[in-house]
Amino acid sequence: MNVFKDEMSLQNSMTSILRNLRHVAKRGRCALFSSAEKQLWDAAAGKAPIKLFDVTLRDGLQGCPPLPLVEKQALFQRVLNSQEAMSIEVGSLVSPSVVPQMAESGELYRFAREMLDQRRSVGRCLPDLYLLVPPSMRYARSALSLSCLNVSIPASVSEDFQQKNVRKSKDETYAFIKELSESNKFNKIKVYLSCVSECPVAEKRIPEREIVEEATRYMALDGVAEVCLSDTMGTLNSVYLEYILWALTKADPRGMQKVSLHLHESDDEGETQLVLSVALSYGIRSFDVSRIETGGCFVTMGEDACHANLSHAAMKTCADRLGIEIDRPMVTFLRP
Repeated sequence: MNVFKDEMSLQNSMTSILRNLRHVAKRGRCALFSSAEKQLWDAAAGKAPIKLFDVTLRDGLQGCPPLPLVEKQALFQRVLNSQEAMSIEVGSLVSPSVVPQMAESGELYRFAREMLDQRRSVGRCLPDLYLLVPPSMRYARSALSLSCLNVSIPASVSEDFQQKNVRKSKDETYAFIKELSESNKFNKIKVYLSCVSECPVAEKRIPEREIVEEATRYMALDGVAEVCLSDTMGTLNSVYLEYILWALTKADPRGMQKVSLHLHESDDEGETQLVLSVALSYGIRSFDVSRIETGGCFVTMGEDACHANLSHAAMKTCADRLGIEIDRPMVTFLRP
């Protein structure tokens, strides 16, 4: 039985717990729940496990010198064999002249598909594979030619960023994603919504209202499976995120099940943990992670401004502290 009389009392109590989490995290200690606080957390945030989306081979490698295909294949095997990610982004079909690190992504995807097909033949339940495609039908057709089932597409809450990153406006990007989502050509479409917090091109913070408006129109598309709020500069703080998620919940409570988070770790480890805690308190359960300590969009900002992607270790620390399990691909065997 729910012990809370109404939604307001629940939200007020959760605000108190988050305040305590901020205090504890700033002192570098692990947060410990009392039994009453744990009951409160479970009632508000639920007990669903966390699902990890591994971006090592895409956003992670963007911050490294280009690797030969054989080394990327070995890195994919390492990610796969860890059995920690429910989805793996294998690469990007962006032009190698723009992002040389993403050269041979098509060949890497074929290798990954073949490896998964071999393992699936003995009954393994394996992660979904994704390719990132710029918002252009040319790149979508390339993904289809590879028999790619799932794609991620870069969008943004910043007009300046989107123009520099993919040479399309926000409205042009939305129109493309809407058309693609209605075509039913892919099983899953993930939309990256970059610059949630701050834009490196315009050098300004994006107003919360604009973030909410852009996110909700993608959340409303039936053919979009995931809307990933992306902290491009690693400047998103827990207070700002809490307001955005509160506003999104009010605007489209059913669409919140599509929301995920892509973080670049800040210099303040405690604040990163608080951002994760706030996200989890609003029921977000899908997070992008990487196995290498690089990341960031060097096309739109200098290497010195780039922060590493959220690591597996940082996510596990938060999950353990809050008593939330991390989902893993399960190994099962088919009946004869």
